[in-house]
Amino acid sequence: MCSDSLSDGDVMNCNLRFCEPCFSDESSKLWETGMQAGLRCQGDEEEVIKEYKSLEERDTVFKSKYDEGNKDGHPC
Repeated sequence: MCSDSLSDGDVMNCNLRFCEPCFSDESSKLWETGMQAGLRCQGDEEEVIKEYKSLEERDTVFKSKYDEGNKDGHPC
């Protein structure tokens, strides 16, 4: 028997894959998109990607603190 519908669990599992941190891949894609859009910077590619990764990591920490109920994102 075949079903054309998805369960809530299927959707949640799929969504979780998008939420998993994959900073290096995401940062590289952001660099490529910026270059395609014509953005220029004074750093070399590795430095820019490293900075993108640190911003992603910072945002992940902030989000986890927010989700825990600390709405300003600070650990104290």
